[in-house]
Amino acid sequence: MAIRKSLIEYLLIISLAIFPTALFGQGQGSNQFFTQISPEVVVVDYRTLYLRSNYGIRVASEYQEAQLSLRAESTYFTELFEEEEQVLAEQKKNLPSSEFEQLVLDFDTRVESRRKLQDGKGVALSDWESQQRELFQSYVSPIIFQVAQIFGTKIVLPRDVIIWYDETLDITPYVLAQANASFGDGRGLAEYVSPIEFADITE
Repeated sequence: MAIRKSLIEYLLIISLAIFPTALFGQGQGSNQFFTQISPEVVVVDYRTLYLRSNYGIRVASEYQEAQLSLRAESTYFTELFEEEEQVLAEQKKNLPSSEFEQLVLDFDTRVESRRKLQDGKGVALSDWESQQRELFQSYVSPIIFQVAQIFGTKIVLPRDVIIWYDETLDITPYVLAQANASFGDGRGLAEYVSPIEFADITE
Protein backbone atom coordinates (compact mmCIF):
# COMPACT_ATOMS: atom_id res chain seq x y z
CA MET A 1 0.00 0.00 0.00
CA ALA A 2 2.87 2.43 0.79
CA ILE A 3 4.37 1.82 -2.66
CA ARG A 4 0.99 2.37 -4.32
CA LYS A 5 0.43 5.60 -2.33
CA SER A 6 3.85 6.98 -3.33
CA LEU A 7 3.18 6.13 -6.96
CA ILE A 8 -0.18 7.94 -6.88
CA GLU A 9 1.41 11.03 -5.35
CA TYR A 10 4.19 11.01 -7.92
CA LEU A 11 1.77 10.71 -10.82
CA LEU A 12 -0.35 13.48 -9.33
CA ILE A 13 2.59 15.89 -9.13
CA ILE A 14 3.62 15.11 -12.71
CA SER A 15 0.05 15.58 -13.99
CA LEU A 16 -0.25 18.90 -12.15
CA ALA A 17 2.96 20.16 -13.70
CA ILE A 18 1.73 19.26 -17.20
CA PHE A 19 -2.02 19.87 -16.97
CA PRO A 20 -2.65 22.28 -14.05
CA THR A 21 -5.42 24.21 -15.78
CA ALA A 22 -7.30 21.11 -16.80
CA LEU A 23 -7.21 19.71 -13.30
CA PHE A 24 -8.21 22.99 -11.67
CA GLY A 25 -11.16 23.30 -13.99
CA GLN A 26 -12.73 20.02 -12.84
CA GLY A 27 -14.46 21.61 -9.83
CA GLN A 28 -15.30 19.83 -6.61
CA GLY A 29 -14.86 16.43 -8.13
CA SER A 30 -11.13 17.02 -8.49
CA ASN A 31 -10.58 17.39 -4.73
CA GLN A 32 -10.48 13.63 -4.30
CA PHE A 33 -7.14 13.56 -6.15
CA PHE A 34 -5.52 15.77 -3.50
CA THR A 35 -6.48 13.82 -0.38
CA GLN A 36 -3.11 12.06 -0.35
CA ILE A 37 -1.11 15.31 -0.17
CA SER A 38 -2.72 17.84 2.18
CA PRO A 39 0.02 19.84 3.92
CA GLU A 40 -1.07 22.20 6.68
CA VAL A 41 1.18 24.95 5.31
CA VAL A 42 2.29 25.76 1.76
CA VAL A 43 4.63 28.41 0.37
CA VAL A 44 4.31 30.92 -2.48
CA ASP A 45 7.15 32.94 -4.00
CA TYR A 46 5.52 36.22 -5.05
CA ARG A 47 8.67 37.52 -6.76
CA THR A 48 8.97 34.43 -8.93
CA LEU A 49 5.27 34.54 -9.68
CA TYR A 50 5.49 38.09 -10.94
CA LEU A 51 8.76 37.96 -12.84
CA ARG A 52 8.05 34.65 -14.60
CA SER A 53 4.39 35.24 -15.35
CA ASN A 54 3.25 36.36 -18.78
CA TYR A 55 1.91 39.43 -16.98
CA GLY A 56 5.22 40.37 -15.37
CA ILE A 57 7.18 39.73 -18.56
CA ARG A 58 4.79 42.01 -20.47
CA VAL A 59 5.12 44.77 -17.86
CA ALA A 60 8.93 44.63 -17.96
CA SER A 61 8.94 44.79 -21.76
CA GLU A 62 6.46 47.67 -21.98
CA TYR A 63 8.25 49.59 -19.23
CA GLN A 64 11.58 49.33 -21.03
CA GLU A 65 10.03 50.40 -24.34
CA ALA A 66 8.32 53.36 -22.66
CA GLN A 67 11.61 54.46 -21.08
CA LEU A 68 13.26 54.43 -24.51
CA SER A 69 10.37 56.43 -25.97
CA LEU A 70 10.61 58.97 -23.14
CA ARG A 71 14.36 59.28 -23.69
CA ALA A 72 13.81 59.84 -27.42
CA GLU A 73 11.14 62.45 -26.70
CA SER A 74 13.44 64.28 -24.28
CA THR A 75 16.26 64.21 -26.82
CA TYR A 76 13.94 65.70 -29.43
CA PHE A 77 13.07 68.68 -27.24
CA THR A 78 16.69 69.14 -26.17
CA GLU A 79 17.79 69.42 -29.77
CA LEU A 80 14.87 71.73 -30.53
CA PHE A 81 15.84 74.09 -27.70
CA GLU A 82 19.50 74.01 -28.71
CA GLU A 83 18.56 75.15 -32.20
CA GLU A 84 16.36 77.89 -30.78
CA GLU A 85 19.14 78.98 -28.47
CA GLN A 86 21.44 79.42 -31.46
CA VAL A 87 18.82 81.56 -33.19
CA LEU A 88 18.55 83.72 -30.07
CA ALA A 89 22.31 84.18 -30.00
CA GLU A 90 22.20 85.43 -33.58
CA GLN A 91 19.34 87.81 -32.79
CA LYS A 92 21.16 89.39 -29.87
CA LYS A 93 23.14 91.86 -31.99
CA ASN A 94 20.03 93.05 -33.86
CA LEU A 95 17.66 93.56 -30.91
CA PRO A 96 17.44 96.08 -28.09
CA SER A 97 18.74 94.63 -24.84
CA SER A 98 15.34 94.83 -23.13
CA GLU A 99 13.61 92.97 -25.96
CA PHE A 100 16.36 90.35 -26.11
CA GLU A 101 16.24 89.80 -22.34
CA GLN A 102 12.49 89.19 -22.57
CA LEU A 103 13.04 86.62 -25.31
CA VAL A 104 15.66 84.89 -23.18
CA LEU A 105 13.30 84.92 -20.18
CA ASP A 106 10.51 83.36 -22.24
CA PHE A 107 12.93 80.80 -23.61
CA ASP A 108 14.22 79.83 -20.16
CA THR A 109 10.64 79.54 -18.89
CA ARG A 110 9.69 77.14 -21.68
CA VAL A 111 12.84 75.07 -21.18
CA GLU A 112 12.19 74.76 -17.45
CA SER A 113 8.53 73.91 -18.06
CA ARG A 114 9.47 71.16 -20.49
CA ARG A 115 12.11 69.81 -18.11
CA LYS A 116 9.53 69.51 -15.33
CA LEU A 117 7.09 67.90 -17.74
CA GLN A 118 9.63 65.28 -18.82
CA ASP A 119 10.60 64.60 -15.20
CA GLY A 120 6.91 64.15 -14.40
CA LYS A 121 6.59 61.59 -17.17
CA GLY A 122 9.48 59.65 -15.68
CA VAL A 123 7.71 59.63 -12.32
CA ALA A 124 4.49 58.54 -14.03
CA LEU A 125 6.30 55.55 -15.54
CA SER A 126 7.48 54.47 -12.10
CA ASP A 127 3.95 54.91 -10.77
CA TRP A 128 2.62 52.81 -13.65
CA GLU A 129 5.04 49.98 -12.87
CA SER A 130 4.09 50.04 -9.18
CA GLN A 131 0.43 50.02 -10.12
CA GLN A 132 0.96 46.98 -12.35
CA ARG A 133 2.56 45.08 -9.48
CA GLU A 134 -0.37 45.90 -7.21
CA LEU A 135 -2.88 44.86 -9.86
CA PHE A 136 -1.03 41.58 -10.39
CA GLN A 137 -1.23 40.80 -6.69
CA SER A 138 -4.98 41.50 -6.69
CA TYR A 139 -5.44 39.20 -9.70
CA VAL A 140 -3.26 36.38 -8.39
CA SER A 141 -4.51 36.34 -4.77
CA PRO A 142 -7.79 34.52 -5.59
CA ILE A 143 -5.80 31.99 -7.63
CA ILE A 144 -3.48 31.33 -4.70
CA PHE A 145 -6.56 30.75 -2.54
CA GLN A 146 -8.00 28.41 -5.17
CA VAL A 147 -4.82 26.34 -5.45
CA ALA A 148 -4.47 26.19 -1.66
CA GLN A 149 -8.03 24.88 -1.41
CA ILE A 150 -7.32 22.22 -3.99
CA PHE A 151 -4.28 21.10 -2.02
CA GLY A 152 -6.37 21.06 1.14
CA THR A 153 -3.97 23.36 2.96
CA LYS A 154 -4.81 25.73 5.80
CA ILE A 155 -2.04 28.34 5.65
CA VAL A 156 -0.18 29.99 2.76
CA LEU A 157 3.07 31.77 3.61
CA PRO A 158 5.10 34.11 1.37
CA ARG A 159 8.57 32.82 0.56
CA ASP A 160 10.37 35.99 1.67
CA VAL A 161 9.39 35.58 5.34
CA ILE A 162 10.65 32.00 5.62
CA ILE A 163 14.22 31.02 6.48
CA TRP A 164 13.89 27.46 5.20
CA TYR A 165 11.16 25.24 3.80
CA ASP A 166 10.75 21.91 2.09
CA GLU A 167 10.47 22.56 -1.65
CA THR A 168 7.60 20.09 -1.91
CA LEU A 169 5.48 22.68 -0.08
CA ASP A 170 6.00 25.28 -2.81
CA ILE A 171 2.82 25.76 -4.85
CA THR A 172 4.30 28.59 -6.93
CA PRO A 173 4.51 26.55 -10.20
CA TYR A 174 0.82 25.62 -9.97
CA VAL A 175 -0.25 29.19 -9.21
CA LEU A 176 1.92 30.46 -12.06
CA ALA A 177 0.39 28.07 -14.57
CA GLN A 178 -3.13 28.95 -13.48
CA ALA A 179 -2.40 32.71 -13.51
CA ASN A 180 -1.09 32.53 -17.07
CA ALA A 181 -4.16 30.58 -18.11
CA SER A 182 -6.53 32.90 -16.23
CA PHE A 183 -5.48 36.44 -17.17
CA GLY A 184 -2.42 35.94 -19.38
CA ASP A 185 -0.29 39.03 -19.88
CA GLY A 186 -3.10 41.33 -18.69
CA ARG A 187 -3.71 43.13 -21.97
CA GLY A 188 -7.25 41.83 -22.12
CA LEU A 189 -8.20 43.13 -18.68
CA ALA A 190 -10.48 46.15 -18.26
CA GLU A 191 -7.86 47.95 -16.15
CA TYR A 192 -5.15 47.65 -18.79
CA VAL A 193 -3.42 50.84 -19.87
CA SER A 194 -0.09 51.08 -21.67
CA PRO A 195 2.74 53.03 -20.02
CA ILE A 196 2.99 55.24 -23.12
CA GLU A 197 -0.62 56.29 -22.68
CA PHE A 198 -0.38 56.49 -18.89
CA ALA A 199 2.63 58.83 -18.97
CA ASP A 200 1.45 60.69 -22.09
CA ILE A 201 4.62 59.98 -24.04
CA THR A 202 4.88 60.72 -27.76
CA GLU A 203 5.93 57.55 -29.56
